Amino acid sequence: MLALVTTAQLIGVIAGVLTAHLIWNNPPPCPEEFMKLEKREMVKLCEYKHMPYGRIVWVLKKTQET
Repeated sequence: MLALVTTAQLIGVIAGVLTAHLIWNNPPPCPEEFMKLEKREMVKLCEYKHMPYGRIVWVLKKTQET
């Protein structure tokens, strides 16, 4: 009985860590008004990001705070 509870808790922890990883590493998508800009202007604000299952999406670039 103790082994079953421990295994269930371990599975719960693994599921929680994977969910937190997916939420934390999910950048905001590039807004529609940026997608309407010229390609050169859009590349200054957005970048390609490889997502799971072979998806590639436009996301906002991370800003460098000084």
